[in-house]
Amino acid sequence: MPASPVSPAVGLPKRFAVGANYWSRAGGPRMWERFDETTVKAELAALKAAGLDCLRIFAFAPTMMPHPPAVDEAALAAMKRFAALAHEAGLSLYPTPLVGHMSGENFDFPGQGARSLYSDEELRAWQTALVRGVVGALRSEPNIAGWILTNEMPLWGGASWVGGSAGRDEGAIVEWARAMTAAVRSADGTRPVGTGDGMMSSWPTRALAGEVDWIGPHVYYGDVDPLRQAWNSDFVIRRAQALGKPVLLEEFGASSTQAGEAEHAAYVRESVLSAFGLGAAGAMVWCATDFDERTLGLLAPYSHHAFELGFGLLRADGSEKPVCEELRALRRLVDAVGDAEVSRPPARAALLVSDWVERAFPFSWEDKSGLRRSLLQSFVLASQAGIDLDVVGEDDDLSSYALLLVPSTQKLRVPTWHKLEAAARAGATVYWSYFSGENEFHQGAWCPSFERLTGLRHHLRYGCFDLPGERLIFKGEPTLSIPTGQAHSAAPQSLARIPVEPLPGAAVESLARDGDGRLALSAHRLERGRVIFCTHPIERYLMALPDGSARDAHRLYRLLADEAGVEPAYETHHFDVQARVLHVGRDDLVVVQHRGWSAHVDDASELPGEAELLYDRGNPSADAFGPKGARVWRVRNVRNVP
Repeated sequence: MPASPVSPAVGLPKRFAVGANYWSRAGGPRMWERFDETTVKAELAALKAAGLDCLRIFAFAPTMMPHPPAVDEAALAAMKRFAALAHEAGLSLYPTPLVGHMSGENFDFPGQGARSLYSDEELRAWQTALVRGVVGALRSEPNIAGWILTNEMPLWGGASWVGGSAGRDEGAIVEWARAMTAAVRSADGTRPVGTGDGMMSSWPTRALAGEVDWIGPHVYYGDVDPLRQAWNSDFVIRRAQALGKPVLLEEFGASSTQAGEAEHAAYVRESVLSAFGLGAAGAMVWCATDFDERTLGLLAPYSHHAFELGFGLLRADGSEKPVCEELRALRRLVDAVGDAEVSRPPARAALLVSDWVERAFPFSWEDKSGLRRSLLQSFVLASQAGIDLDVVGEDDDLSSYALLLVPSTQKLRVPTWHKLEAAARAGATVYWSYFSGENEFHQGAWCPSFERLTGLRHHLRYGCFDLPGERLIFKGEPTLSIPTGQAHSAAPQSLARIPVEPLPGAAVESLARDGDGRLALSAHRLERGRVIFCTHPIERYLMALPDGSARDAHRLYRLLADEAGVEPAYETHHFDVQARVLHVGRDDLVVVQHRGWSAHVDDASELPGEAELLYDRGNPSADAFGPKGARVWRVRNVRNVP
């Protein structure tokens, strides 16, 4: 896969964007009705001083269209005045015209009722009028950087599938989104457009990728394993990048009820720097300012979602939180790189996402959140092993990768199994770990080519499950000991192993056996490549543990990388410390991050002595990393390029 430019879409800034989602503390969602220019000016100046270069603003539906289909001219005038003030402050804008969902509540158009925003002709006419009104009012402003069509439309308009109903409303959603983005472009054909859906799992993101100029995930995630939580944003961004468009991290953040101010600063540092190191186009924090509990806190949605009052970079009195110093440091890093074209080197490894994670198939039942979490666990283990990997889907091209990871996977479409076999025969290393499924019905791996792929014969018994012991022990290469949790599991069948034996004459090598001497990890030579098969859903064992990422299972993934010849460009010597590389002309930017919360981790990064340190935050000394500490180095003249 060739190196891809970070921001190839027409109109997106070349320089990495550092921004925030904005409501004024004087009014919140009702700020266009209660426009306080003095407060707004002070907020804009403070946000610019904190290192931001852009804001996302919102056209709140009840304010903008109190009497559909007419658009309120006073509200449009307030937005236009705001755009002028933001331009004076040196901030570009991403306006969002369709805003019915906000901070835990839906605020419908008057008269909307239970009708579908996607298919009802009158509601679509209202939305089109509002889009054209907002874009028409602001398109002449020089600081408009792009248009974000909606705010989390799946939460306002509904999902594309619910439960097991395959494709429910997907066609209507795709047609609606095409019509709304066309309305934006008819009013302003010179700026890029995103849909603002947040890349939620219920939204047809892949089907709409050709209609938008970037993909904009919204990331809010918690996990009992701090390292899974840390790498989740990376996983989401890599998944978005597989769609072939630039990625703008449109939303992420934490409330003061969820994180202390110092911890919030560390989290924002990590998230923005991760997006930068992954080659994203920018990151926008939720949100610019806290709100006063005695004023906005008495109004919906904050009166019932009180934690939403405290997401700001600025406190409700306008003073800075510690996160602002982190943003200033990130601004200096971005400015040091300047307007040079930045690209990410091609990944040689990929994590394969089953279609069952994002789609619903008839008469097929699965826990999609569990499928996703096992993939995230695999992503973490690969990252700990120093593997920079793409996250791809079944429709993507797999032929360019030296290592393909198919962790704890029961179901793939038949053509995908064929693609994996072809990749192995062409020279790739394919890793697949068994998963029987969550249910007692339709159990077992849905793979029609099991023997060809693995060189093994299984001895499953219909309707029965070969449960593991309480601990999976690998004896061989690597050596592991991992709790399976089967004695306390509500669905022990989901933890089942598969009993196997090598086929006579098959080129199968035993890499590890379990504690009872049974084959647990094997390698099958297939022409120029190999299929490495694990008889246990090891990633599912780990994903259920609060310290699943601290069980040394990354050593298995390091073995896989060694087998595939995938080596890190810049090695680190602690599994919580990650180094990523961006190309800037002849130079490398090396982004080194401590992904954990440990108070002190030795910095054993392997960098040339002449490397230039551009960024150093959150670290107690020159030879150590603090919690979420990071450094960015520039290594000059690494490549010969024109």
